[in-house]
Amino acid sequence: MEAENKDQNKSVFLDTKGRRRKYFSYLSLTLAATVTIFLTFFVISVLINPFLPQIKLKSVTALPQRSDTALSIPEAPLTRHEQALKLEADKVRAEKLSREEQKVQRLTDRTLRRAARSVTVDQTGVGKPVSIGFYVNWDDSSFSSLQQNLRSLDWVVPEWIRLSGDETAPLTLDIDQKALELIHSDKPDTKVLPLLQNYKNEQWDASAIAKALGSETAKQKLITSLLKVIDEYKFGGIAIDIEEVPAEDQMRLFGFIKDLHAQFQQRGLILAQAVPFDNPDWNYAAYAVETDYLMLMAYDQHWATSEPGPIAGQVWFETVLKKRMSELAPSKTIVCFGNYAYNWTKGTAEAEDVSFQDAVLTAQESLESPST
Repeated sequence: MEAENKDQNKSVFLDTKGRRRKYFSYLSLTLAATVTIFLTFFVISVLINPFLPQIKLKSVTALPQRSDTALSIPEAPLTRHEQALKLEADKVRAEKLSREEQKVQRLTDRTLRRAARSVTVDQTGVGKPVSIGFYVNWDDSSFSSLQQNLRSLDWVVPEWIRLSGDETAPLTLDIDQKALELIHSDKPDTKVLPLLQNYKNEQWDASAIAKALGSETAKQKLITSLLKVIDEYKFGGIAIDIEEVPAEDQMRLFGFIKDLHAQFQQRGLILAQAVPFDNPDWNYAAYAVETDYLMLMAYDQHWATSEPGPIAGQVWFETVLKKRMSELAPSKTIVCFGNYAYNWTKGTAEAEDVSFQDAVLTAQESLESPST
């Protein structure tokens, strides 16, 4: 009975040799190591950025935007009644604009006429003859001519100053130091009156006038710049050669001439102005009051893009000169002649510029061997 009781009291999990504990320990260690390894890889994957292949995508700003793909909503077509109303409104606006432009033009004309009447012009007066030579940098023969004729010149008028179109720096200078040194050394009492032009990129720049004279500040800046250049180079004054002036800019130009002349008179400087020979937009008498001399450009009866003809035919020259001198004082008027020519070729839109020397040679050859 005691043996049977001992067998019944023996534990089922009793391992007297310890093998089960050993196996369990190995299994626990293996499991713990496996879990540790997995946890380590997990932590590493969280802390370290993965090495992924680079995908070169465009930036968001380079991609099409909503504004690029948004289609404008077309306007509904106007009804016949709406079209009639629109035409009438456009007509009214055009007439209003025309009236305003005419009002400005009438105001300009009245102002210039008052200026012209402010001084009585002595048309019988005779002033001292003035011999003037124009000078250009781009023609070598111009310097040779200056050397030969400097002794007989009272003024030298070179193409040395232009309007830049920039209000902060309104002038572009192209002064030939060699020519200036020649004048100062050989005949220092010669008056040098450089041209102030609105010539740019081989053409007259009408827009430069509004830029340079569009405001009182811009105008005074231009006058100050001119006075500085004159003082630096010891010029005797300025010759204004502003051409192709729009009708709406005539008052701007006139106001500039008037203010500049006032400054010149205080300094004993000469203000001359080159004006077209026959242009109804110009009030010659008004400009004559506000300058020391008007320089009539007695040419351009025909030009490079006109039909062929003389640049200053005798009849045309005499007729226009008589008209100009009916309102200008001879003592304050200089007549300028153009010593150049044009060669028109059939089938071309623009004539070729020809120098005076080439024109004379061509004329001589034509006389010696006239074509039939």
